[in-house]
Amino acid sequence: MKKIIVAIASLAISMMAFASDPYQLRCEDNRIENDLLKQAPHGAKRTGKHVLEIKYSGGVRKFIDKPPYDELVDGINTEGLSWEYCGYNEIVKAHLILKRDNVKHESYTGSLLFEETGKIVKAGYSVTFSPNKRNFVAFQRYGGDGEFWDLFDTSGHKLWREFSYIILPVKPSDSYSQEVAEFENPTLSDDLEISAHMTCWQSKKSGSVTLKKIGAKWVWHPKIEC
Repeated sequence: MKKIIVAIASLAISMMAFASDPYQLRCEDNRIENDLLKQAPHGAKRTGKHVLEIKYSGGVRKFIDKPPYDELVDGINTEGLSWEYCGYNEIVKAHLILKRDNVKHESYTGSLLFEETGKIVKAGYSVTFSPNKRNFVAFQRYGGDGEFWDLFDTSGHKLWREFSYIILPVKPSDSYSQEVAEFENPTLSDDLEISAHMTCWQSKKSGSVTLKKIGAKWVWHPKIEC
């Protein structure tokens, strides 16, 4: 059990590997905000050290940091709330803004600002849209709790949530020996099916799986067995 807990904790500090996806927006640690601000079609800038201003087709939205501002570790506010611009996707016509709310232990979440309407909805540090641009999967991390995948529609209504991994018993009758199956490289279809690559940590078994809604339940197919 201890080994499993340590392995799960590592998910909170590792970045997910994504396949190239034209319907995706992602916050990346090695990119510079000043360069990303230039992607905004109507302009985006810092009007102050703690004020991010983004213009959209019908107006302006501001994202304002909250104090305290002086508790920094590697340049990151570890106490208050901070926003960081992550870029614009012309296909889905949306801006992604990284949110670090350390009071609520939201280490890597975010918001989407839609260019045509100015609507702001909850998102994550990365999002992947369906080709019809009506729904998206948001990827979020909360402190040491690991990573969540949330499925939203563009109105901000949450349809589904789960960890980016599942824990399975090695044997159906075994409650102590456990295996972790992790999901990566997700894509979202117009009919709300999430396809991903699955890897079992111990057995190294891997393959493609798809999350489907059957009745009132969301189920991975084929059945995951490590």
